[in-house]
Amino acid sequence: MSVDTEETWPGTTRRPVRVLLVDDSDEFRKQAARYLSAAPGCRVAGFAASGEEAIEIEKTVGPDLVLMDLVLPGIDGFEAARRIRARQGAGRVVLMTHDAAPYRKAFGERSPADALISKNDFVREFGQVLSRFFPPATGSARNGDGRE
Repeated sequence: MSVDTEETWPGTTRRPVRVLLVDDSDEFRKQAARYLSAAPGCRVAGFAASGEEAIEIEKTVGPDLVLMDLVLPGIDGFEAARRIRARQGAGRVVLMTHDAAPYRKAFGERSPADALISKNDFVREFGQVLSRFFPPATGSARNGDGRE
């Protein structure tokens, strides 16, 4: 299969990371989508405003990354992450909150998500997530989690 060069990471033959953005704040979704659309190697694949909606859209869209608020109407981000990750072939799940510090210990002990980032430091922490879980492959074919 050929890869469209407009749909690749800069300097590579790798497709961009497809992101499902989940947040109940319209304003945050708009701002985050604007940032993600401009970020090299990213493409917004869908939006959701609740945990239940995220679970359904994730099944349809099959994103590489679900970027999801921790506090959502209905089921919270932890539960939605657990249900998404239980599905065979699900991508990475990263939870977000305004102040991640109080959640970091509990997150490490029981969360089904891959990472927790702060909305207050979104640009820096998202960049770290992208580098950690989706490093651009420059010399070999790699899949979405960095394995050969």
